[in-house]
Amino acid sequence: MKLVDQMKAEGRAANVLEHVVDFQDLISKLLHIVYSIVVHWGGENASQDFTELFQHCMDLILPCVVWKPELLLRQLYEFPHLELIIVKSLMFNQNDQIRKTVERTFQVICKSLPVVENMESPKQHILKLLLRNFPDMGDCCEEYFNLTSLLIRECGKDLFQVETDGSGDTFDSVTGKFSGAALLHKVVRTMCERPVKETNTSIVADKVLCGYL
Repeated sequence: MKLVDQMKAEGRAANVLEHVVDFQDLISKLLHIVYSIVVHWGGENASQDFTELFQHCMDLILPCVVWKPELLLRQLYEFPHLELIIVKSLMFNQNDQIRKTVERTFQVICKSLPVVENMESPKQHILKLLLRNFPDMGDCCEEYFNLTSLLIRECGKDLFQVETDGSGDTFDSVTGKFSGAALLHKVVRTMCERPVKETNTSIVADKVLCGYL
């Protein structure tokens, strides 16, 4: 986060950054590059060049959003492919460098940013997105469960309620809180309904089942 500290520092350099660089345009271009890599070139056999380009883009997005959340956070939320980037990277991408980069980037964004007026907090917004996309199969979703578990802990009592509105939704739009009961029910139901890959003689663990547990 050294770059964020430098960007926030008073002085000529900070003024030049703010008045010369169009950060909204920069974020838009970076997100489109990330999206293209995830969709077209970011799999297990992705070249090191594409992997490094992905990491560099995320490394630039992170300090920009943390530096100016009131300007850039909404742009991140409203990017039409944000959910696809996060879900496809964390659940289905065989490239562990890309998965870990996405996990780390959104961990920092969700833990570092203050509440911005008239906007959902990052931890609330990203957790809603993650809970809409439960994995049922896959061998590369450890980072998904790591990030989801972290955000559940971060939201804690402030954003969780025991009661449910009866709809089965994990998020109650009326109260603006997550339903612990609905989430637990959804996890148990998913565990019961999905095919289990692991048997009592399996050498390789069923990673999705481990994540839900």
